[in-house]
Amino acid sequence: MSTPTTLYELSSLFQSAAKGSKSYSTDDTKAAAFETQNGESIIAYYNRNCMTEYSSEDKADVWGQYYGFPQTNMCVNFIYDLNGNKGPNTVGKDIGVMTVFNSIDALVVAPLPSTATDPSSTVWQDASGTCKAKDTESRLPNIDELSAMMINKNLFNMTNTRYWSGTVYDSGKSWVVWPVQGYRATEVKNLGSVPRCIKR
Repeated sequence: MSTPTTLYELSSLFQSAAKGSKSYSTDDTKAAAFETQNGESIIAYYNRNCMTEYSSEDKADVWGQYYGFPQTNMCVNFIYDLNGNKGPNTVGKDIGVMTVFNSIDALVVAPLPSTATDPSSTVWQDASGTCKAKDTESRLPNIDELSAMMINKNLFNMTNTRYWSGTVYDSGKSWVVWPVQGYRATEVKNLGSVPRCIKR
């Protein structure tokens, strides 16, 4: 993957994302890059139209899902490289992300994937156990951490249709993200989705 130099190159989900009759897009902006005195590289991506409320999360669609576009809430996304030009660089070890959501009462998440690939699809009740079986230090990401991973889906190689979060909506549903379409939604727990585990 080549280094994205604009918000649209970071993720096409800022250019266009849709669910049913609802859609989202924002302006493209150039990334700003800098290097620390210790040689770490940091690239910042800015969404000048970020807001605090999800545009559609308070409305249920025809399937009874609640949903929203996490891109609307992403204000700044940082990709950092602790090795800089020294290499080799590994996502989750030397390379990571820090994402700032919400224009008011900012929320900062920095998920570190524990694996570079996805396990098989599973029901939500088994997803957490799938992470723990890989590594005692692994867990399901919460919905904000998973939303940040979706925004950085090219870096994290998120190619499956739907991913589980550890965030419960109610007794029968949990939150998922749909990286291809670009939204997060509630999903029935006994349907199959993929767990992408992160480090504690």
